[in-house]
Amino acid sequence: MLSPSQKTSGFETIVVMGGQFVQLVLTFGTSMMIARILNAEGYGVVNLLKTLFVTVASIAPLGLDLALLKYCGKNAPDDPVFLATTRILRQIALGFSALLVLILSSAVYFTPLGAIYTYKHFNELFLITIIALPFAVDTAIQGALYKSNGQAAQYSYMTQYLQSFTRLSLVILAALFSPSLETIIWISTIQLIASSFALFVHRGVKQASPTLAAKPAKYEFKKSWSVKSWSQAKSVLSVSIWMCASLFAYGLMRTGDLMFLGAYSTAQNLGEYAALSTVAQLILFYPIAASQSLGPDVSRDFHAGHMGNLRDRLYNYTFSAAIVSGFVFGGVAIFGERLDLIFGSSFHFQPLVCFMIAFSQFISATLAPTGYALSMTGHHRAENIIILAGCGVLIALSILLVPSYGQVGAAAAALISVLSLNLVRFYAIKKTIGVWPFQLQSLFPPIIAVILAYVCHSFDNFMGGRTLIITFVSCLAYTVLYGIFCYFFFIQHSLKQKIHQRLKRMIS
Repeated sequence: MLSPSQKTSGFETIVVMGGQFVQLVLTFGTSMMIARILNAEGYGVVNLLKTLFVTVASIAPLGLDLALLKYCGKNAPDDPVFLATTRILRQIALGFSALLVLILSSAVYFTPLGAIYTYKHFNELFLITIIALPFAVDTAIQGALYKSNGQAAQYSYMTQYLQSFTRLSLVILAALFSPSLETIIWISTIQLIASSFALFVHRGVKQASPTLAAKPAKYEFKKSWSVKSWSQAKSVLSVSIWMCASLFAYGLMRTGDLMFLGAYSTAQNLGEYAALSTVAQLILFYPIAASQSLGPDVSRDFHAGHMGNLRDRLYNYTFSAAIVSGFVFGGVAIFGERLDLIFGSSFHFQPLVCFMIAFSQFISATLAPTGYALSMTGHHRAENIIILAGCGVLIALSILLVPSYGQVGAAAAALISVLSLNLVRFYAIKKTIGVWPFQLQSLFPPIIAVILAYVCHSFDNFMGGRTLIITFVSCLAYTVLYGIFCYFFFIQHSLKQKIHQRLKRMIS
């Protein structure tokens, strides 16, 4: 029988995973609505602003959204020094984010930075976007406090669920009453402010968490805790800054191609590329969920000296991720050129760009978590250097290729940088730990997926061409064929037995 804490933990896991799924589905759904409201050009500007915001937001918390998870685990939630330290760190992050808002707002108006993106009213739209930064930063930092205090489900309600349904409601209203680019930009800002306000109410009114709500007396704080809390705050910051650099570099690896395309290309090309990137994000869903426990497991095996278990764990992860992500990869790579049937006739998608974007996301989804073999075994500096080097390759290739080749150049820069990063990472893992984190059988699922998708796509053309119904039937056929192939060639015997048992229960 499960203990109450175990039941709560299981419930919170379900709530958080449900929040991730709801956020993914509604973000994808509202993105298609926005694309139809604004057409390709407006959609491109929206996604460029979103990308710039996410990049800045990876720096603004100073890495405290991650570092506090580790710090909170070492302290009692009602310890006065701990309370004072977390309050100091939140104030530092808020002050830094406010400073960033001021600097960036001034930069787009008064420096050459404002000439990088020459889209109409871009400066004003950027200002609407960036004012949400302090709210996003405080929400991210509070996430560490909520999660460490066993309130991950409550945090999920006030962030993932609230933001998703707020966005959906406001996009529907915008479509009916104010289908403009400025309105859509305001929606992204409002949903972040809504989460911050909900957390403020929860913390201040319900007093649910002593970590978030307790306020030490000013006199005691000054006399007893000031020196210790500031000392601990400096210690946490010394670690968080490195985490911040790593997060920024990793984020830039995923979004740099879009930012450079926005600087060198048209809004039309930017919108088409952004739409493809949005759909390709679906490739990441299963690997992100499956790798949640991979880091701690790798660390445990390494420090226990179970190198065989560590190797098998990496093998099993990459193979299962290749099976699931390979399916989505094949679909986006081959059927992606027909996404105009969903996003609208203003979009036109190049097959080569579809393939390269999907392939780049597949590599990231399947292989990026193998970086835990470095970061969780005491070689985190090597992992950071590799990611930073990958960013350098991406920036250099983007400057070289995007001005001349547009979408193809951006997709090629992203793909080459991701490939080179993982090749170097594999070499580093093999040299430092002695484990090769990948097996050749993981190459087969994506290859089979592309072949089956191509066959179904060709049959689709034979049956009558580019209609939504025919494309849906072809995608359904691809799904069935890939599922059958996986069942007979990729799924292990033990899993087949479990499937048979569940089918028997359903029938009986």
